[in-house]
Formats: sequence, C-alpha cells, structure tokens
Amino acid sequence: MIKARLSEIIDKAADVIVQKRGREDIKMPLYAVDVPPGNVKADFATNIALMLSAKLGESSMVIAGELVTELVKAEELFEAVKFVKPGFINFYMNRKVFYEEIKKINKSGENYGSGDFGRNKKIMIEFVSANPTGPLHVGHGRGAAIGDSMANIMKTLGYDVVKEYYVNDVGNQIDMLTDSLAARRRETAIPEGGYEGEYIKIASGEMAGELDDYLQKPTPENKEKVRRSGVELMLRDIKKDLEDFGLKFDSWFFESTLYRKAENEKNEIEQALEKLKRNNYIFEQDGAIWFRSTSFGDDKDRVVIKNDMSKTYLASDIAYHYDKFKRGFDTVINIWGADHHGYIDRVKGSVTAMGYDSVRLKILLYQLVNLTREGKPVVMSKRKADYVTLRQVIDEVGSDACRFFFLMRNANTPLDFDLELAKKQSQDNPVYYVQYGHARICSIFKEAEKAGIKLKAESESNLELLNEQEELELMKRLGNYSGLLLKCCITVEPHHLTSYLQDLVGVFHSYYAKHRIIGDNEELTAARLQLLKALAIVIKNGLKILGVTAPERM
Repeated sequence: MIKARLSEIIDKAADVIVQKRGREDIKMPLYAVDVPPGNVKADFATNIALMLSAKLGESSMVIAGELVTELVKAEELFEAVKFVKPGFINFYMNRKVFYEEIKKINKSGENYGSGDFGRNKKIMIEFVSANPTGPLHVGHGRGAAIGDSMANIMKTLGYDVVKEYYVNDVGNQIDMLTDSLAARRRETAIPEGGYEGEYIKIASGEMAGELDDYLQKPTPENKEKVRRSGVELMLRDIKKDLEDFGLKFDSWFFESTLYRKAENEKNEIEQALEKLKRNNYIFEQDGAIWFRSTSFGDDKDRVVIKNDMSKTYLASDIAYHYDKFKRGFDTVINIWGADHHGYIDRVKGSVTAMGYDSVRLKILLYQLVNLTREGKPVVMSKRKADYVTLRQVIDEVGSDACRFFFLMRNANTPLDFDLELAKKQSQDNPVYYVQYGHARICSIFKEAEKAGIKLKAESESNLELLNEQEELELMKRLGNYSGLLLKCCITVEPHHLTSYLQDLVGVFHSYYAKHRIIGDNEELTAARLQLLKALAIVIKNGLKILGVTAPERM
C-alpha cells in the first residue's frame, strides 16, 4: 500500500501549501501518483504541483519546491524527493519500504488491496439492463464486464455495493415480443418491427400452451399471460448467459413495479412526477404532460405523459431514479451504451429537479465492440438473433478471455475484439500472458517443493538481498496495486487494472529470463520465493476482481 501512504503524505503537504495562502476554499484536485516512464529513474512521481498551480494561479515550480520541503519531512520513506520542470515531483523510496510491503502482501494474502476508503458508503451500480426481448449481444458483454469489475473494485475498497439489472418489462417492445411469439406459433409473418431470431421460434415452442390459449381466446388476461411468460423465458436465457460469464446480480428491478400501488396510494411514477410538479418542473401543453428538461441543458423539453395518458420511457426512468435515491444509496452509477448519450442531461436533470444532488449520479458510457479475426471484420452465424450474441463469443473464446478483452480499453474507446487472438496460447494473447505468469510462479513453487525447499516465514527471509533492477521494478509495481485500485474507483475506469497486470507480468517474465529463482544461495532463493509469493497474490487478486481465473498450471 505504498501508493496509498504516498497519497496521504502528499495530501498533508498540499494542505500546508493551501493554508499558508489562506485558501481553505480550494478543493483538493484529483492528482496522479504513478510509476514514471522508463527514462525517469525515480520510483514514483506526482503532478500535484501542476494541479495546485491551476487552482492557485501560481508558478507550478514554486509550488513544487514548497511541496518538496514538506514532503522530505517523511524521511523514513524517502532516500530523496526532487522536482523537475514543469513541476513534476519525483520520489526515490527507501528500499526498506519495498521490503516491508512484500511482507505485508504475503501476510495479507487474498485480503491484500482491501481498504476502508468506502466505509459506510452505499453504492448502486446499474448495468446491462438489456430489454428482455432476446439474447444479450457483445456490447452488453462489455457493459457487464465493466459493471461487475467496478463492483468488485468498490467492494474491495470497503463500499457496500448493490449490482442491479433494470428490466424493461413494460411498453411497446414487450407488445412486439408478444406479437412475434404469436406470429411464430401461427407460422405467419413476423409483424413489422418484430423479433425474428431463431430464439423466437424456440420460445414459441416452449410457450405453446399459453400461446394456443391466447390465439384461441385473445382476451387481455391471456395476452398478459403470454407477455409474462415471454419475459420470463428471455430473462432465463439472459441470466444463464450472465452466470456463465461469471456475473450474478444482487437485484432485478422490474419497470412494472413502478406502476403498482397500494390501496389509496399513488404509484412511484405518479409520486415522482408530483414531486417535479411541486418544484415547478412539470407543465401541460397540447394535452400532454412535459418535463422542463431544458432547464438542465437538454435541447428541448420532454413529454412524460402523452395526450392519450400513456407514459413515456422518460417517465419510468425518472421514477426509477427517484426509487434509487429513496432506497438510500449515497451514489448511483449507471453504465450505459454510447447510444444513450442524449439521455444524460434529462436524467441527471430530473435528479436535480427532485431535490437530489446530481453529483451523486454518475453515468458511464461505453462504446461499441468490433469483432474481428486477425484484424478482419468477423462474420459469424446469426442463428440465434439478428446480431452476434454474447453467448456465441463465450462459447468460442471462453469467459476469461471475454472479460479480459472487454476491459482492455477505456470505455470511451471503441473496442476491437480479435477472436483468434483471444484463443491463442501465446504471449501475444494478453489474458493468456497474464494467466501464464501466475501458472509459471506456481510451477516454480512446485519445483522448490520437489527440491525440498520450504518457504520461510516473512520475518525469516532477508529481503534486502533483492537488489536486481528487475526485483526493484517488481516491488515498485506491487506497491502500486492498492493505489491503482483507488484510481480505478475514483475515475470509474477498471481498464487500468488490465494494463497494470500486463505490465507487472511483463516485468516478471523478463526477470525470470535473466535470473535463477532457485539457486545455490539459500538465503537469496528464500528472498526471491518471498517476492514471487507476493507477485502471485497480487496477480490472483487482480484477476479475481476482473472476474478472470488464475490457473496454477497451463
């Protein structure tokens, strides 16, 4: 947790600088603490002086100099602290700090990286939330990997996290599902705008009884039975795909519950719109009810109740967010596909209009996934739907590769997913490369066991023998793990963890190629095994957060 300790010391030094200027109004900027590029010999570097410079309107070099004066007071941590143009501060750590971190990792084991940063904070992450009208596609898979990994990261840091799937079981898309199932059962043409995948034919067979009753007697009651059964069947397959992807939701919230009400009470849609009306954000025009979303940056006001009294999707979304905050979540995170971009202002605006701080609602958009084979656009059978399904990709490359590849890029960047690369058992395949690193370490321990070498207790090993450059690089990166998780949490960007693991394992493979782990020097062997034990723990813990297995042999 070296990086976490560094951040604490930097925070204190920055507070001194701000207080000297009587600027307690300054909010601490979001600064970075990272392992610097290879051409910089320091162990860690920070841009805090540059960030404070922008806040204070002063020279970043002057601020950096003052910060260094404060930072060097923590002399037990540093050999030196220096600043360079245009204001970066470089830390040269006391090697004992790294040795102590290795001991801490090995003592903590699977709990290493855990913290209380999010203690007493309740978070909801809502993601995937695909309409229950067909199989999940690969884009949903990317959203699923991002959401589940973010939940794991936040749980590791002490947050109370609820993962929720919002089921749109009301509206035109469910009517079209019902009509499509009925048409397939009658063996007539699917209605325009309906669902034509093979899965509709399979589902209509499973629902033969309900569909036959409905077709023979098309009453509202029989239609409702078909609607419910259709949604249940679609959700059954969606849940199965997600479970095979390694994901289980804590909560499945059905849109239809927003329309239900106890006797003499208003339903949640009515309650939410009434609250907006009291706050003067609802008005009537042309026989419809409108939300004044232009007050919050939207390009036009939006209808919530049409002139035929039917509710729009926005009405449900407003009520759903009203319900989220009523449930007491400190922060709500929505992970949506990029096609929802236009929805952000109106949904965040509705949160503000209801009296909640919209900062408590974070919305992360993710871009499309482009499937390729060796760089060429992929052509896959679309037997189950009119798109490539997540199930097809899981079946071809496996859940581990799926999840790792979906998390290799920033969510804001379109993702090229090479199916052939994801199946390769070589260092070119990123997930295989990281998993093989863990398996290689496990094989080294088996080799040591065969040689009769027992791993010593952390306190009995002379870790000061670890002085090779690659050893120092490994220890430096291991000490960065907890801070890396915090960075992922604050930025809502889990892809930093896949990059970290690839870098960490890359240094290990170089180390293994240059140095013998098990040698004639017993003390050096013992120290190196301690380092590898810590390395295996961090790799395994990191992969677990990503939902990827850490095999002991490959």
